[in-house]
Amino acid sequence: MVEKSVTTFIAMGTVNTITVFTPIVDEIKVAVYQLVKNLEDKFTVNRPYSEVMSINQAAGLSPVQVSRDVFELIQQATLASLAPNSGFNAVIGSLTRLWKTSFQQHCLPTEQNVAQSLKLINPHDIVLDAKKQTVFLSKAGMQFDLGAIAKGYIADRLVQLLAQYQIYAGIIDLGGNVIAFGEAPHNAQGQWKVGIQQPFAKRGQYVGIVAVKNKSIVTSGNYEKYTEIQGKSYHHIIDPNTGYPFESQLDSVTIISDRSVEGEILSTQVYFKGLEDGLKFIEKIPHFAAIFISKDQKVYVTSNLVSSFKLVSSDYELTNINSVI
Repeated sequence: MVEKSVTTFIAMGTVNTITVFTPIVDEIKVAVYQLVKNLEDKFTVNRPYSEVMSINQAAGLSPVQVSRDVFELIQQATLASLAPNSGFNAVIGSLTRLWKTSFQQHCLPTEQNVAQSLKLINPHDIVLDAKKQTVFLSKAGMQFDLGAIAKGYIADRLVQLLAQYQIYAGIIDLGGNVIAFGEAPHNAQGQWKVGIQQPFAKRGQYVGIVAVKNKSIVTSGNYEKYTEIQGKSYHHIIDPNTGYPFESQLDSVTIISDRSVEGEILSTQVYFKGLEDGLKFIEKIPHFAAIFISKDQKVYVTSNLVSSFKLVSSDYELTNINSVI
């Protein structure tokens, strides 16, 4: 029987779990926690000070020199934001902060405030200098919000860190952002079985199970955070085109990829494309797979995932993607 070691800690506002199949000494636990906290401290916009907050505070004033980690993450986020009809926007911070404040006050932001914030989310206004390693937001009031990509970057870095300690197999779960790396010791094919969360159900209640190896599993959905105002539910995924919570026929999109940071970006982009366009888009990209869950309780999986996915919820129906595309 292979010995299992589980390390659990709180960071990034969520419960994080590292499961490996070799003893984890205290030195490794400390290194894992320090890496996550160090990167969180650099990326967060939920505190008065961080490297990213320094960039936001200097918006319209001056470039800010940042660490390699922050520059690398912002570079990837900017590239994704500039893609045509991306849906992913690294500088959506003025909008997300506006809605967060309104949700806390149980009211909707004014149309005027939404319109004003929309003027401050153009990714073309991000100025990067790789040689000086500086970042500049050219308009005052612009704000980075890297919440849609930071966990993926951190998860990928954790795989690299564990390899330095000769740990080559396990599961990293950062509040639902999962990487199953290496060979599963309890499976003849070396595959890990990962549950796909059922929307609006309690944590750990799954729609299906997917078998993967050396893959990241990342989900974008409307069920994790939402607020009811005057009897109507508003989720926290803001459409950068309209400035309002995104309206979709999907409850969630799960992306399976080699790197978690890529999965984070694609899960947002594909969710914004919707069911038909999202399926067509992801079907054309090699080495990526996806699971779509629609509001009418149908599940669609990309063609390269059919043999690896098993539906386990009787409330949902597995539907052939050819009925859509």
